[in-house]
Amino acid sequence: NATTFLVPILTLWAESGLSKIDITELPPSSFYAHHALLIHNYIKPNKALLDYSLASYKIDEVDLRDVSQFADLLIKTGEKNKALVLFKLIEARGFADEKIKNKIIAIEENKPEETLKALLDLPNVKTAKDGAALVFYDMANILLREASDDSAAIFAKMSLYLNSNIDDNHMIIGAILARHDQKDSAIESFKKIKSSSKNYIYAQRQIADLYNADDNDDKAISILTNLYKNSGDINALIQVGDIYRYKENYEESIKIYSDVLSKWTETPDEYWHVLYARGMSYERLKDFKNSDKDLMKALEFRPNHPYILNYLGYSWADQGVHLDKSLNMLKRATEAKPEDGYIADSLGWVFYKMNRFEEAVPHLERAVELLPYDGTLNDHLGDAYWQADRKNEAKFQWQRAINYSEDKEQELRDSIKIKLIDGIDTLKPAPKSTLTEVNVEDNGV
Repeated sequence: NATTFLVPILTLWAESGLSKIDITELPPSSFYAHHALLIHNYIKPNKALLDYSLASYKIDEVDLRDVSQFADLLIKTGEKNKALVLFKLIEARGFADEKIKNKIIAIEENKPEETLKALLDLPNVKTAKDGAALVFYDMANILLREASDDSAAIFAKMSLYLNSNIDDNHMIIGAILARHDQKDSAIESFKKIKSSSKNYIYAQRQIADLYNADDNDDKAISILTNLYKNSGDINALIQVGDIYRYKENYEESIKIYSDVLSKWTETPDEYWHVLYARGMSYERLKDFKNSDKDLMKALEFRPNHPYILNYLGYSWADQGVHLDKSLNMLKRATEAKPEDGYIADSLGWVFYKMNRFEEAVPHLERAVELLPYDGTLNDHLGDAYWQADRKNEAKFQWQRAINYSEDKEQELRDSIKIKLIDGIDTLKPAPKSTLTEVNVEDNGV
């Protein structure tokens, strides 16, 4: 178990103040290697510890989120080239943040040591007791990722008992409480993160998320707005826009997203999603010109993103415009996400809008199979059944749509009630010879 696993490394920390450290019986382990290098760097420089760390650390045994910490320790040890290999591996796997990218640049361009060291995220270890606190924190973090919440909370509290300054433990405890829907207690845990902490901005955003989840949107917006004003955290401002969008206050969300996007001449790659979010907001207001502009721009950043393809393709299909392009995009989205009911519905709906009812039906049936309790999807399938001359099935499906529609979907219910009485105009399927088929492999839009 976890406690037994920690005994050897806790023993090593306890021995770190002695004249001789015995690692002859220490089994190879990446977890142990990390702490052996900590002891070497902060308590007792020791070639045996260094050799053990370098030989025992295996990247495949470690979460990539922890590899950067070991690489930082290597830099402090003087092993820049070995650290660079680890940073490049993190980058190759798509997990490099701005800090890691800057470290790579600093090493490759041989920038001054002071520049590189300023980028390092190293723990504050002064005593063996501090080291033991880190052991318990690291184990709590591992257990949190494995959803062993009770054990993770115990180790986090043990870590805090030994060193109250490791405020990452409050983040762990807060995350566990939030996961178990104990919102108020989670908020109190996140509030313990000091404004001087590297975790402060993230903790404040978590607090705002919890208030938002508890329908206290005004409190959430206030926290995020102050966070942006005081720290310039652009993600806090984006989060405000998201809250307005989820509340269906699309005018306000557009103002926030526009404020964000105005800060750059060209939108940075990491913020492409703001264009996507603003495009969706414009679409909800039926401002299709601006919606198309933003969604097309978002596609330039992520040409094969299934949800952008779906959103734009469905918007066009619902308007009855650009149907060939819409069909192409929705086929690509379906290939990427074959188990997504909304994408299946969109593909069926574009076939419907092209009057290709027999082809629409199986996709709309698939959508309802994946999401059987969605009112709109059942309504679409009812329409397709009617046009395919399956009138009884259409009425059955429309009744299901009413039964499964939400209270706020009164307009949908009213339209279906009319269809149940009068049906809908029967449309004539378009001859296939007059339709332009677009190759699904064509990436153009």
